[in-house]
Amino acid sequence: MLSAVIHDSLAARQPAKNDPRALVICLLLKIWLGKPYRDLVSFLADNSTYLWPTIGLRELPGRMDLQRAMNRLTRDYLHALNSFIVEQGYYKKGESAIVVVSSAPSTAPASQSGGT
Repeated sequence: MLSAVIHDSLAARQPAKNDPRALVICLLLKIWLGKPYRDLVSFLADNSTYLWPTIGLRELPGRMDLQRAMNRLTRDYLHALNSFIVEQGYYKKGESAIVVVSSAPSTAPASQSGGT
């Protein structure tokens, strides 16, 4: 469900070079690292051997690719998605893990603020 929403909102107009889910992961990484788009692209270029397979990148996205993806998503949506990922990772660790019955944010609302 989540992948369909991301795919529809990010790849509606042009053929995707990268999986839209990989771009969302890059945007979460951008927010977490607190880097501008150009620095994130440099970071991804420097870490292509180890990071790209984990993220799912097929080729290096340009800063405009990342900006377009961010403009299609709201920062609130990305924060909610990040919180969901962190909570799932935290609660799923260990043998006495607490089962969380929530689901990831299912809609990716379009940003009205330019996504920055």
